[in-house]
Amino acid sequence: MDLSEVVIFDNAARHPWELARLKVVKEQLTKLIQKSKSTKSLTILDIGCGDTFVVAELAKMFPDERFVGIDIHFTDDQLTQLKERYQGSNLVVHRDWDQLQLDKGQVDIVLLLDVIEHIEDEISFLKEVSQYPYMRQDTLYLITVPAYQSLFAAHDVILGHFRRYTNKTLRKRLQEAGLDTKMERYFFLTLIPPRYLQLLAEKIRPRKIEEGSDVANWKGSEFTSQLIKTILVTDYRLGSLFKAVGLKLPGLSNMVLCQRSPS
Repeated sequence: MDLSEVVIFDNAARHPWELARLKVVKEQLTKLIQKSKSTKSLTILDIGCGDTFVVAELAKMFPDERFVGIDIHFTDDQLTQLKERYQGSNLVVHRDWDQLQLDKGQVDIVLLLDVIEHIEDEISFLKEVSQYPYMRQDTLYLITVPAYQSLFAAHDVILGHFRRYTNKTLRKRLQEAGLDTKMERYFFLTLIPPRYLQLLAEKIRPRKIEEGSDVANWKGSEFTSQLIKTILVTDYRLGSLFKAVGLKLPGLSNMVLCQRSPS
């Protein structure tokens, strides 16, 4: 969850979308780690890690790898609390780039999970990130973003989104940033109809922008959360099956795997 969405730092209830996306990222990381020929622990850098829920869960799921989370929006108190929480684990968190204790070329995988849509000039940002000394030519970037500008709604404004992306527009921006797309796909098809209904409702009764986000304000029961999560994960896996036979399904989210273009 973005820090801009956090009401209480130790969130108890998690939105099923966030839980399902965690499963999606886990499956992608599992494939990348299995394909890695490295005999050492991989270093995985989560840029814009928010309240650290996702990166902390991933660190538990992959105890043999090293995770680093960075978010420039941490307050001093939050950063102190998190450093104490993860002391002695395979996860460290930082607020500033110059505090990253990483060797040259150490980062194997970069996570940018629903981050670049918050950045006005994401091309310059991606160029800068890919040229940091911690990155290598073959460092992989796993990126998720909201899909389809036509589905831009008050929810996006509340969260500070500048845009949404199609596969094509995201691929083009990545190319401009010097990154080659290795894999691209949409996921969470089942969320598109509710978003269209939301847009229709907003035309009838415009939503107040100051209202909190749907993710931060989730009040569903445990049963409801698990049911929706299961539907979304099944949705993602069915999309994977269709993709394997050359059929691309739409979805409310967009994901790419990319790498720095050859010099």
